[in-house]
Amino acid sequence: MAKRNASIVLQYSTAYPFRYRGNVFLCAYCSEGYEDPIHLRRHINCNHQKFKVSRAFGHTSSGKDYLKVDCTDLKCRLCFKSFLNLEEVARHLIAKHDCKDTRQLCLDYDIGMQPYKLVKDNWICFLCEFKFPTVTKLCRHMSSHYQEYTCEVCGTALEIHGRRNSANEPKKKIVLVYQPPQRRNAELILTYSTAYPFKTRFSQILCSYCHEEYSTLSDLRYHMKVEHINSDFKNVFYRAKDNLIKIDITNLKCTICTQEIQDIDGLMSHLYSVHNKPVKFNARYGVLPYKQSSENQWICIYCNKILNAFISFKRHIVTHFMNYTCDKCGTMFVSDHALRDHHRQVKCFRAAYKARNGRVLKPRTNAEIILQCSTASPFRTWKSNFNCVFCRVQSNDPSSLRLHVVTAHANYDVKAAFYKKLGKDFLNIDITDLQCKLCFMPIDTFENLIYHLKNDHQQPINDDAQLGVLPFRLNDGSIWKCTICPNEFKDFVSLKKHTSEHFQNYVCDTCGEGFITESAMIAHTKIPHENKYNCSRCIATFSSLDERNLHVKTQHTSMPYMCVYCKEKPRFANWEVRKKHLMAVHNYKTGADKYECTTCQKSFKTRSGKYNHMARVHRIKKDSELNYPCPSCPKAFTTKLFLDKHVAKKHIDV
Repeated sequence: MAKRNASIVLQYSTAYPFRYRGNVFLCAYCSEGYEDPIHLRRHINCNHQKFKVSRAFGHTSSGKDYLKVDCTDLKCRLCFKSFLNLEEVARHLIAKHDCKDTRQLCLDYDIGMQPYKLVKDNWICFLCEFKFPTVTKLCRHMSSHYQEYTCEVCGTALEIHGRRNSANEPKKKIVLVYQPPQRRNAELILTYSTAYPFKTRFSQILCSYCHEEYSTLSDLRYHMKVEHINSDFKNVFYRAKDNLIKIDITNLKCTICTQEIQDIDGLMSHLYSVHNKPVKFNARYGVLPYKQSSENQWICIYCNKILNAFISFKRHIVTHFMNYTCDKCGTMFVSDHALRDHHRQVKCFRAAYKARNGRVLKPRTNAEIILQCSTASPFRTWKSNFNCVFCRVQSNDPSSLRLHVVTAHANYDVKAAFYKKLGKDFLNIDITDLQCKLCFMPIDTFENLIYHLKNDHQQPINDDAQLGVLPFRLNDGSIWKCTICPNEFKDFVSLKKHTSEHFQNYVCDTCGEGFITESAMIAHTKIPHENKYNCSRCIATFSSLDERNLHVKTQHTSMPYMCVYCKEKPRFANWEVRKKHLMAVHNYKTGADKYECTTCQKSFKTRSGKYNHMARVHRIKKDSELNYPCPSCPKAFTTKLFLDKHVAKKHIDV
């Protein structure tokens, strides 16, 4: 992870990698040496702007050696803003320049580079600003900032950047306490919001600090405001089941700006974008949000379901966080720890084992995740009409069908879209005005939606499985354009046939025909390939289409051989008669030069060469096509280019 951080920061900043050997600065890319660091920076700017950043790590080991970089004039290459250290550059790239590379930066790990301030005759430590007379002493001093530790549990050697205030200060013993990003997100929620943590015992609500029992969340909130307003979070995370803590978000607000927020996703986006808090979007938030209405009803913020019983809501809210599945029985779990306990305690690999009283809890498919987390509208087709998958409404206008789904089926059950087995086909979805339902972010393409749901919201999209949907951007029904490639079509039938070709993952080994589902390929293989193609004029059958076409030409016509050069396309009984015709009429020859001029007997390899020769040299062409006559001589030409060449060559003095 540190090497990835170093590669990204090195690519988007003016940090120059180098190696030092014998009072000479060596380029980290090509090992060319310079005595002055100014010349080294000029060399890298001129020769290695388009080189792969990974080449700079070719001479560093993966264990203890850090990449040395010159940070004398440290700037961002995208906006040319100046910075004091590499950590500020990394935070700037994450906050201001959001792209595929900067999203991979993880500030939980070290940057992975040793910063140097290379000024001639004045060598300055970038961390403690001590000055040294030689570069050798500076390099020896820089190693003191990087201390080695060994984990007492597993014995793994760790190299931690331990900054000291001065060079004479003795090294202190550092106790390494690792906090996963999931807990850091949970601490951000508890620190900067009005979310109150609590624990449960059966149907009772317990305070996370003093374990007093309460019947409603309103009583718990009043108790927390009075008794535990400044308490720490150690008791909150103590023995938290599946590393998820329960919080009350009934009246959720940001404590920094007192803005009211509806859900946890909106809170984390607000803390990151408005208050620049270090939110880890690539990890789970570590909380189970509970919300209770004024009528003491429990509301799920993910599917808007309303439940009256607290026990039922506890069972329901956990289903939105089951991202771990047993490969043997299909049972789903909230955390990896619960899955390991299941493998250790339950013998689900036995044939007699039946999961959950005979029912196998199947995980959500990729298609269900896409429909649940986006504004993609499912539809079916019947002839020229677009049908609603939930009712019998039909429409020729895709816009009216989208409006019907939004108004009549706003909170539809995702599984209802698959009430009818698709079998050999995928579910059609309309991605016009595509947005993410979790963060309400507009998304341009279907590929960006899959990337966004998997990486930003940690949805369990399986890359090894098929997506199960065919994306279309119907708009108003006037333009039929593919959402994956720039091709356009005249109708929806042609567009659907083309779109399905992008998802053909199954190929018949006999004929090479592609299919999007395995069931479609199995149905295809059941048809014998030796009699797949039938002749419409007789009872003959053929294994390929070429064999049937050859049979029709040879058996069901008296003249199978055709001349492709004549406009009338005459046919001949055998190939020898067609060859005589080609030689007599079209001057066809079997050698390299097949086309011969009838006037000067000059041969040409192509018909176009012979055509241009006869038009320019012999003027054997229709007068109407020689539209560019020469004003100085009686010659005429077919194009303006030939006329200009003729005037420049023959009449340059005119």
